[in-house]
Amino acid sequence: LYGRLVCEYFGGMYRFLLEAYDVLTSGGTMTLLVGDSHAFKMTHIETARLLKRLAFDIGFKESGLNVWRYIRSTAHSLLVPENILMLSKE
Repeated sequence: LYGRLVCEYFGGMYRFLLEAYDVLTSGGTMTLLVGDSHAFKMTHIETARLLKRLAFDIGFKESGLNVWRYIRSTAHSLLVPENILMLSKE
């Protein structure tokens, strides 16, 4: 079920990014705060980097990607980054 959960999360985020791109004015920016995942079988999912790739496919340009803080994984005691992803529309 974890694979389905990941697919549905990124599928839903793709739909969100499409709509955000449509309503964002030219020259506008948006910022997302997203945490990486390390919850299932020690698989690290770099959420911000994957969302950035989806956003580029839609037409966004990156304004920045910065680590905001490190948080503990819910399934393990490992630290995973929480990132700020800034996207712009030209």
